[in-house]
Formats: sequence, C-alpha cells, structure tokens
Amino acid sequence: MSRTPRMNADEVKNILQRYGFKLVSQKGSHRKWRNIERQLQSNCAVS
Repeated sequence: MSRTPRMNADEVKNILQRYGFKLVSQKGSHRKWRNIERQLQSNCAVS
C-alpha cells in the first residue's frame, strides 16, 4: 500500500473549499472547517 502524499496548508485549503467547506475558526495552529450542506466538519493542523 502506498503512502498518502504530504500536502501543505494551501493545498488542503483549496481542496476543502472545492468541496464546499468554509473556515469557521482557528485556534493556534488548528483550523476548523465546516460544510453546512452535508453537516460535515474537519479539523486540520497547520504548521
């Protein structure tokens, strides 16, 4: 099984926005993204 490619913060942001996620909050290096239509949430650590 191959590894998942490493992505930087801008790549993750672009992918999440493409799927309808909006940034709702940030605390330190962690960003919280939410998609209201599908009622999904994602937390991403940013370095």
